[in-house]
Parts: sequence; C-alpha cells; structure tokens
Amino acid sequence: MKLEEFYHLKSPPDGGCFFHSLATIFEIEKFNTIEKVRKTKGKPFVLMKESNDLRKRVVDWLSKNMDYRIKGIGLRLEDELQEEIDNEIAVAEDNDRDPKYESIEDYLKFMSDNSAYSGQFEIYAISELFGRNIRVFTEKPPKSGNLHNFGLGYELNNNKNDIFLFHNLSKKKDATQHHFEPLILKSTIVKDSDKPISVNKKTPSKPTKRTTRRKAEPKRTGSRRVDRRRTTRRVDRRRTGRIATRRVDRRKTQKRK
Repeated sequence: MKLEEFYHLKSPPDGGCFFHSLATIFEIEKFNTIEKVRKTKGKPFVLMKESNDLRKRVVDWLSKNMDYRIKGIGLRLEDELQEEIDNEIAVAEDNDRDPKYESIEDYLKFMSDNSAYSGQFEIYAISELFGRNIRVFTEKPPKSGNLHNFGLGYELNNNKNDIFLFHNLSKKKDATQHHFEPLILKSTIVKDSDKPISVNKKTPSKPTKRTTRRKAEPKRTGSRRVDRRRTTRRVDRRRTGRIATRRVDRRKTQKRK
C-alpha cells in the first residue's frame, strides 16, 4: 500500500501513543467527514480521557482472557505473555537494570500506567474488543511512500473494516522512540462535495415583487351617505364681510360672581 492512500495524523509521544492513535481513529469514524480530519490534523491532542479509558478496557480484557488462543499460532495468551516476561528479565540483566515486570500481575500493573508503551498483546485485545483486524505499517525505505507490514498486527476475521496504524522505528534503544500514529484511509472519508443535502434545510427563495391592488370600493346601498366635508357650508369672508360662525366671547358671557 501507499502512504498517499491515507491521512497520516500525529499522536503525542508520551508512551500512550497506541491508545491515542486509536482514540483519534474512533473519533473521526463517528463523523466520517473531511472536516473532522482537518480539525484533528496538526492540532493538540484532546482525547486523553478516551485514550485512558481504552487502556483500562484493554488491561481488563487481558486479565480475564489468559486462556485465549491466539489465531494463527494456537498458543495461549498466558504462554506468549510469560515468554515476553522472561525476555524482559534477561534484557534487564544484560543492561544491569531492574526489569519492568517479573510476573503476569506485574505486567498488568505496568500496563495500567498511562505512560506504558503498548505492543502485540494490546493489539490482540483491541482486535477482539472491537472485532476488527489491526494493520500496522512502517515506511520502507524511509520517505519512499511505500508501506510495509513488519510483524505487528492481528488478522481476526475477513471483515473489510480494518484499523490502520503507522509505526515509526527508531534506531535508538529507547522504547519510547518507537511510536504509533493513526492512519485514516482516504476512501472511507466523505468529502464536502459528496455530502447529501439535508431535506430539512430550506433554501431561501428569491424575493418577489408585490403588486399593490386597490381595494374594491364598497357597493352603494339605497341609503344615501352624506359626506359632511362636502355638505358643510363654507362662507367666504370676502363676499359676506362677516364671519359666518358666531364667536362667543367667554370673557363677556362668564357669570359674574
């Protein structure tokens, strides 16, 4: 596969990058739009609670499924995990340090820390919890755009609903330099132009010119209505030389006490 087929996003390099990447993928899948990818790409990580909740679910699943048979190899999860613990003890002795864990109980306690780096066992758990295959890729050669699977991942079923992760492989021995990042398959994301238009959204109609209509004049009835304004007799002062309306001087007509 080619890197250009995916949106390659970032995750904080704090040891919880595996769960940060998953939280980001699940958040984008809720909306399945390019806007959510844009809001996530290059932005500060804001899904810490969701990431930590995923870690708790994984640790709980591991503690309850030690008899789980790993598909493809048939070994029990407990046997695989014990081999990892023995290897950690041997590496610690070679490097003159204390081992991170010496028993299965120690491993589960170690993985409960939000800064603990995850690996193949946590991939088993996520795959079973969500019923999805996990595909983990690295770029080989670097900056070539060619993606290769280098061993991590888990094929659980034939469903075409895989989770894709990018894994940086550092030459440094520090495990925190091995970093998971989310990959979002571009073909699964709805673009702006592909969005269906909501039927509830009303498009504004063009304004129409209102034609003013004259009110119909009321029909005349048999009784004649007299317009007072027309029938009031007006007296022209110039013709009569006197005021038609008699004015009463209040001062003269007031009753004298």
